[in-house]
Amino acid sequence: MIDTAPTGHTLLLLDSTQSYNQEIKRSQGDVPDSAKKLLPRLRNKSETEVIIVTLAETTPVYEALRLETDLKRAGIAAKWWVINSSLYRTGTTNHLLTAKASNEIQWINKVDAHSNGNFAVISWRPYEIKDESLYLL
Repeated sequence: MIDTAPTGHTLLLLDSTQSYNQEIKRSQGDVPDSAKKLLPRLRNKSETEVIIVTLAETTPVYEALRLETDLKRAGIAAKWWVINSSLYRTGTTNHLLTAKASNEIQWINKVDAHSNGNFAVISWRPYEIKDESLYLL
């Protein structure tokens, strides 16, 4: 699993494996099989499935779309999308949260249309912080 920010850095990460392979060949003449096969395995749909995860908000959706474009240029397909931490999916009755949830609808619809229905929406869930040292005073 690779969890990365949806930017051009993704391509740099993927292409760096090939640059790394070439440098190893130049300096030692021996490239580990795992390094030789990484990018081809990422491109192989029968071995790798990419799932794009986003929030139902403007910036995250557009960044995820750019990520998908970058992946396509690298020959890596992404079929599924996940919209994470959705307030709309919670069915909240809180007035403030309901307003925010209603703003998600256009982004959920955009992902639905873009992915041809290959998406899931996961509800926002509160979580409990067990380590009090995480709080900043």
